Amino acid sequence: MATNKTSAGRRRVTASMVAERAGVSVATVSYVINDAPNQTIPQATRERVLAAVRELDYAPSSAARALRLGRNDVVLLILPDWPPSLAVAQLTDALATELSHQGLRLLTERDTSESSRTWRTISPSAVLKFGDLSAEDKKAMRAAGITAVDRLVITQTPTAHAHFSQPAIGAAQVQHLYDRGHRNLAYAAAPGEALQPFSILRKLGATEACVRLGIDEPPEWHMDDAGSEPGQWFSNALSKRGPITGVAAFNDEVAAALLATARAQGVHVPASLAIIGVDDQPMSRFTDPPLSSVWQNPQRMARHLAGIARAALTHQPLPHPPGGAMLDVIARSST
Repeated sequence: MATNKTSAGRRRVTASMVAERAGVSVATVSYVINDAPNQTIPQATRERVLAAVRELDYAPSSAARALRLGRNDVVLLILPDWPPSLAVAQLTDALATELSHQGLRLLTERDTSESSRTWRTISPSAVLKFGDLSAEDKKAMRAAGITAVDRLVITQTPTAHAHFSQPAIGAAQVQHLYDRGHRNLAYAAAPGEALQPFSILRKLGATEACVRLGIDEPPEWHMDDAGSEPGQWFSNALSKRGPITGVAAFNDEVAAALLATARAQGVHVPASLAIIGVDDQPMSRFTDPPLSSVWQNPQRMARHLAGIARAALTHQPLPHPPGGAMLDVIARSST
């Protein structure tokens, strides 16, 4: 009779063996491992099951789950064709870790004309997309039993909201500057076309926050189309409607460029001009002065996305978009 062994010759651990070690049913083992939200498992029982999983080095069978669900354990994350970003890299790394705790695997790919072919080929448990999915793809995914969640970060639909709010970032920057006593603000936009969808939404949030706080809407600065030397551009930007005393920058790179230009022009930061960026990149602690920034917490974002995947597997309602709950303002000397 054939024995249940791994390729290395070691006997393969099964859910039945875990159940026997923990003194529970196989169903209970499945509920605990999959963190089924519609089951109430006593904490002591849950701990016994998890202890047995660790002791036996049990790994759930992805093949068995695929047979049960009619699809595999892959979550497909479709990323827009943006320039490389540390923030996106941190999010995907954290999401891969969160999903692995559920026995799921993360597959990422750039948004291209081949994306539709990819999900049809691998039949993932869920498809997550930073931008908009086409109505045709959504319909086809639903028909295949695949959970489709788009608009994670941006959307081309003016009336729609993304799960991770970009306007909330601009609003958080303005609120921080306002709390520091600044009333005449500007917004420093993203350079280039690729990041404009982000920049437009963050500027929108900054503008709405200014209106709510009863101060003038911020003019938008564009460093990449100034048509002059950085120093001359900076002087012109400061004098357009002045005196500008606070700037919400699209990200930390734009903010760092402003810091360097201010230093070259003899503009003291933060006494004459306060600057705040986005993403809290490692270099932000070492700029002169250290840069204040809005941090999009990748662990919180990953837990939210993993919750979407878990809901897809267990046929539960999807979690509500978290809005600005993913954000932390990291205050340093630049403001």
